[in-house]
Amino acid sequence: MCNYSEILGSGDILVLQIIAFLTISASTALWIYIYAKNGLKEQLIYYGLPIALFFIFGSLDLVITTKGTFFDPFMEGNPLLRFMLVNFGSLGLLLATVGWISGWSGFVFTINKLDLPKAEFFSLTTFYSLFVGHFVCFGSWYLPFCFIRRNFELFFEGVPFVLKVILVGAVLAMGHSQMLHSFLNTKKHP
Repeated sequence: MCNYSEILGSGDILVLQIIAFLTISASTALWIYIYAKNGLKEQLIYYGLPIALFFIFGSLDLVITTKGTFFDPFMEGNPLLRFMLVNFGSLGLLLATVGWISGWSGFVFTINKLDLPKAEFFSLTTFYSLFVGHFVCFGSWYLPFCFIRRNFELFFEGVPFVLKVILVGAVLAMGHSQMLHSFLNTKKHP
């Protein structure tokens, strides 16, 4: 697609973009509060980088998606979001946003709260995969980043998009874990 060289729209589109951004911000703040109140502050700090990247590129992706689908919801590639846009209009965009953030945050919250084996790895993989997916999808709308989407399509050609995103997310999660564990061990044993 790569339709836009500017992220923000004007008039009603800009108003909806601002509301979408505020929805992302409020949903993220709510989940940070839930994590902190339930004894997961340490995990929040540990997952801070991928959460921040997910927030930044999720916001950029949603804001430009709002612009791109305002007059034509069929421009949206994600079938679930397209369904929400077609059936519920702008409200569908906001509901999908809250559901998306709450679904993934709730998943990570649950595996951490239950202290499941490999919770750290699955949590990092989840947040990094969300970042990668939104980064690439933002690139499908935003002309200066279009090369990212095109090159990502060539990466492991023939492999479904979601699997590519998870693979890259898992690699980033492993790197994150290795770097932080090395850093923490160095601090303990100078």
